[in-house]
Amino acid sequence: MKIILYALTLSFMFSVQAANFDGQIPDWKKSKEDVFSSGETNFKLVLKKLMTSYLDKSVTEDELYRAATACMLAALNSGKEHEDFNVLLSPRMLQDFMIEKSGKLTGIGATLAFDDKLGLVHVIDVLPNSPALKAGLTKDDIFLSVNGEKMKGKNLAEVVALVRGPAGQTVHLKVLRDDQIIKFAVARDQVSLRAFEAKQLNPSTAYLMVGFFTSETSERVEAALKEFSQKGLSKLILDLRGNGGGTFDDAVKTAELFLPKGTTVVQTVSRDGKVERYEAKHEAWRPEVQLVVLTDHETASSAELLTGALKEGRKATVVGLTTQGKWNAQSLETLSNKFAVKYTVYKFETASGKSFQGTGFKPDITIDGPKGAALGALHNESDLSKRIDLDAPLKAALSLE
Repeated sequence: MKIILYALTLSFMFSVQAANFDGQIPDWKKSKEDVFSSGETNFKLVLKKLMTSYLDKSVTEDELYRAATACMLAALNSGKEHEDFNVLLSPRMLQDFMIEKSGKLTGIGATLAFDDKLGLVHVIDVLPNSPALKAGLTKDDIFLSVNGEKMKGKNLAEVVALVRGPAGQTVHLKVLRDDQIIKFAVARDQVSLRAFEAKQLNPSTAYLMVGFFTSETSERVEAALKEFSQKGLSKLILDLRGNGGGTFDDAVKTAELFLPKGTTVVQTVSRDGKVERYEAKHEAWRPEVQLVVLTDHETASSAELLTGALKEGRKATVVGLTTQGKWNAQSLETLSNKFAVKYTVYKFETASGKSFQGTGFKPDITIDGPKGAALGALHNESDLSKRIDLDAPLKAALSLE
């Protein structure tokens, strides 16, 4: 199986589990004076020496091959904070990756993290409209047991495996909140991992927030635009803050909704320099409506693609912070042993041929605002006027003429 992906930056994976590299992977781009010639011959020699003479006899040949594959891919990364583009995925990591790509899973809708000091798992976020939120779980709740199994000594992956399961089944939780122990019975259900919101802020302005690009995104955006068409709008605010990307096709389909037929949405450049252009296939939605795009430092990849397409093809005004600067694409290929490799195959550019890899797309109006959990909390704020007052970029977008 081969999938082309344009982002999927995940907070809970992409830690290479094959070996502890401790910074020993050389930067091959900077050390080409030290040419490792006769690579295949010398690799086989080292492998043979390790299998016959290395002190620890428990190390298997497959484990060495796994470490070698992981190191090959990791050596292609630049070492920058977000550049984990090339990586070996274990079967469990691959499963999580595909869940993230689909934007859905069956569980309770709580984001968990491991607390190093306590050695326990705690809640760092509760998703909107999730079973966890409805049951009463809140941020900073500490898991003591799941279905009677104590959490002490378990790692994050083990706890997540206990919490997830078939829809309709009940998860019995015991949590510590401040100095109280509270019991919860939470019915699992299908949970949307990525937020999506469409609402009218005032008689002339609509708001559309897209948290990630999945197979359903373009359909949801199209449905929202059809509903907005019945209103007397003069402005649409598209919020892409915190959007880490998603698949390329979904971002292109979303961009097509806003751009005139025949307009170039994006172009890709392959290893051999081949350029492929993707054009809008339909008429643009309400071209007379002013479009404002909100971005921040976590706006990445496919979300940057959409920002660039709307800036050049729709003359959108971009408000917020400079985007992350991930303007390349990865291929995901599963292996016969159920592992997978993810590696960079394309870079992408705006219609005019601009790439913002490593630098990010700079907004027209720079305004800092809420980030991460604070931004998510605002999305759950029912008082619209309070929400706008606390969100400087949104407030600025509303005031634009």
